[in-house]
Amino acid sequence: MSATQEINNFSFDSFGLIIIDECHHTETDKRYKNALDNLEYRLCLGLTATPPPKSLIFGALDKIYEMTIFEAWKDGWLMCPELHTLELDFDKKAIKDALTGSKPWRDDDIEEAFLAHTAENFELLYKVALELNNCEKTVIYFPTIKLADQFSEFCSVRGVICYSFTSKTKPKLRKQYLQDFENRRDIMLANVLCLSEGIDLPSMETIIIARPTENVNLYKQIAGRVLRTCPGKQVCKICDCVATQGNMLFQHTFLTAYCAPEDCFIDGIKFSLDDTINL
Repeated sequence: MSATQEINNFSFDSFGLIIIDECHHTETDKRYKNALDNLEYRLCLGLTATPPPKSLIFGALDKIYEMTIFEAWKDGWLMCPELHTLELDFDKKAIKDALTGSKPWRDDDIEEAFLAHTAENFELLYKVALELNNCEKTVIYFPTIKLADQFSEFCSVRGVICYSFTSKTKPKLRKQYLQDFENRRDIMLANVLCLSEGIDLPSMETIIIARPTENVNLYKQIAGRVLRTCPGKQVCKICDCVATQGNMLFQHTFLTAYCAPEDCFIDGIKFSLDDTINL
């Protein structure tokens, strides 16, 4: 999209085919519409794992092909995940408005609610990472950089390598962290919105989603990171960290995000969220 600023400098009179990857961004990013309005083309093909209901480019997307996640599991394109939930301690007063739906969730509010029980929550996250995959090949998604940095330090004291991977991480370190993650087993990443889209880490075996989000597409992109296949990969686990108040679930769940029934079966394998981890 950086080329949109130089759109008038293109020497081509027309294009036969334009391909837009991650085309769900066309719903909100006007640069796509501006680019196509200034180009002649015969066909525009959009590719995405999270298609929006509308598009600024097309008005309405013409779906030509769709593969559901359940079909991808059956056909071996994606791994079938083992699903878990872990209830964290949040300061309910600090997020009362978010829980009742009277205001949108803000990451700063979530951080404040999380920090009220930091020691307990970090201990829970550490224990579940250890239980699920021995603190190996695991990525934990946090709502803020402060929490990611603190959890990285928490793990370091315990002799476990957990890199804080955020927008403040320098490019050279990012490259090194990703190489270490791919080449070694004893690595975890504490991530904030840097490993949710446009990144391919197929050796990732476990993710722990410790950040609430109302954005279903973001949730799907996060969950999709661990579903990639990889030679020799046998483990694929998703732990959804939630906080509850009454009957309100403070997080999307994997199955509801993908519009699956409460209990579904793929080739005899049961997928449900009744496997709550109690530590």
